[in-house]
Amino acid sequence: MSDRRWLEEKILDFAAVVWDCLGATTYADDWPVYLKDLAVITGWLVALHRGMPARDAAGIIVDPQTDKTLSDYYRQGEWGERHNRAFAALQTQVREHFGL
Repeated sequence: MSDRRWLEEKILDFAAVVWDCLGATTYADDWPVYLKDLAVITGWLVALHRGMPARDAAGIIVDPQTDKTLSDYYRQGEWGERHNRAFAALQTQVREHFGL
């Protein structure tokens, strides 16, 4: 499997968690946050689709600014915990796969 395809699958796995959190959370204040997260994730996929090298996209995912964007706002309840665990797992997998 190519690095690009591997990364797309990992991103989609994370997107599925965020989508589920959006649909399941009972905290209306978190809806716009999950939607913003989905927009960021979509941007990663679009960049890959348009030819961005997988390693460059991986660098964006593990970048401290991305961490700030996807982790600074406190997402409430069990859904917030799921989101945070999934994002941390994505970053760990990306770092390990690409040696970042």
